[in-house]
Amino acid sequence: MKFWNPYPFFRLIVPFAGGILFVTTLDKPEGIEIIHLLILSVLLFAAAILANQYVGYSRRWLPGVFIYVLAFVAGFTLTLTQKEIFNKHHFSRYLHGEQVFKIKISEPPAERARSVRIYAKVLQVIDSTEIHPTIGKVLLYFEKDSAALNLNYGDLLLIRARLSETEPPANPHQFNYKKFLANSNIYHQTYVNRKNWCHEGSRLVNPIFNFSFTARDHMLKLLEKHGLTGEEFAVVSAILLGYDERMEPELRNLYAGAGALHVLCVSGLHVGIIFLIVSFLLKSLQKNKTARLIKFITLLLSIWAYAFITGLSPSVLRASVMFSLFSWRELRKEKANSYNVLAASAFLLLAFDPFLITKVGFQLSYSAVLGIIALNEPLSKIFVFRNPVAEYIWKLIVVSLAAQIGTFPLAIYYFNQFPLYFLLANIIVIPLVWLIVYTGIITLVTAAVLEVFAPLMTKLLYYQVFILNISVEYINRLPFAKIEGLVLTFTGVILIYLIIILITRFLVKKEGKYGVAILGLSVIFTAGLLYQKAQVLTQEKLVIYKINGHSAMDMFFGH
Repeated sequence: MKFWNPYPFFRLIVPFAGGILFVTTLDKPEGIEIIHLLILSVLLFAAAILANQYVGYSRRWLPGVFIYVLAFVAGFTLTLTQKEIFNKHHFSRYLHGEQVFKIKISEPPAERARSVRIYAKVLQVIDSTEIHPTIGKVLLYFEKDSAALNLNYGDLLLIRARLSETEPPANPHQFNYKKFLANSNIYHQTYVNRKNWCHEGSRLVNPIFNFSFTARDHMLKLLEKHGLTGEEFAVVSAILLGYDERMEPELRNLYAGAGALHVLCVSGLHVGIIFLIVSFLLKSLQKNKTARLIKFITLLLSIWAYAFITGLSPSVLRASVMFSLFSWRELRKEKANSYNVLAASAFLLLAFDPFLITKVGFQLSYSAVLGIIALNEPLSKIFVFRNPVAEYIWKLIVVSLAAQIGTFPLAIYYFNQFPLYFLLANIIVIPLVWLIVYTGIITLVTAAVLEVFAPLMTKLLYYQVFILNISVEYINRLPFAKIEGLVLTFTGVILIYLIIILITRFLVKKEGKYGVAILGLSVIFTAGLLYQKAQVLTQEKLVIYKINGHSAMDMFFGH
């Protein structure tokens, strides 16, 4: 227990996240209502207090057990209340064929090749005799024309459509789009022809999100106005502003194959750059409490302004909350426990939106940072260089290796591949991303204030991204750039992470019990792989695929 004492949030986040995952993976248990869970929570809280006061030393673990169960129930209850499909006012309760719906566009529409993709909230289901106020989100694809392209976040529309449940995967190992949407509280979708919708009333917008989307759109237009186009525009908009709608699958796959996909998502790297820039500019504000307070407020405003502009993605939210907590500790001149700060940021975000835990970006972001926190120091001590260039390159290698160790089980689980040249990629890519973020910020400021210099800065930005794309493409063309076709079960992911944690503890503590545990888990993991191999070798099956307009089948005998 002493090992866990300095990490209260780290201890709480595990059962809290467990309660969230229980609801996201299972349907609502029959007979359990919110009021029952609230009563249970009060009883657990009271039991924890009483146990802490009256239980003897031999049972000192009992209050902790009650707190852990309370954290699990809290995560369970929170997620249950936010899973809209369970609400009696969900629009699915009123569906019967083609109907009229009043909707509000909840995100900026995204242009596709033949349609306009729109996420919307269903405000009303309108029958011939009654109007039903409803809640719930829906995915819509509008027929692409000038009217659909002019739709905006917050627009109110009347549509006539038949809303259908999202189809589950029709083929083996196919991406589960139904589950992906369900984790965003979306269970229905449809296609809307131009003749079947019209504007209804004025826009209803959240002023904070409206500011975020408007500011980002304005900056994207500034970059396009001054000559940034094509793949270079797609990469800059993703790296600098978190807008990846222009990223073609081929370009995205190049970055994934090189092990550099993380730079295309605004995350801790990008927020950290903003944090360091502002900290450097305000480094003189350390003399007294008032000066430190001014620095803290300025840092907060800078971090969250950047977060809003980039669309408040899970990875940027994680980084923004974490850097805000570090800034608070710096203001109070307290030594921050990195594990606790990381867990506290996750706890706050999941309390705000429990479904974030299902997002791949959220999982990869936290696992990468956790890997860096745990492994950066022990790995960096392996070699010490006096040459500053060699030291910088070694630090890049260590950070990249630590992040890769933290993320590779999830990366294999989701993407079934592993990039072999990720160290080379990060040595090249990370310095270039720093340059692109710096140059991009200067370009945007110049375009807004000194427009005459904007074309020159845009041209410089173009060449930096061009070099980045060429580098990534070259790494992909190297022999054996990546291993594909890797398969890892969720149980395998958990076992690998447990082994990594135990190896880290063994390197720090040098205690034999960790070595024994590592050996035991390795045997279990290997046995699981052998069992899967045996299942494959003995299989005999026929698979008939569902493909629109085509016929395809596979016959499997062993491999």
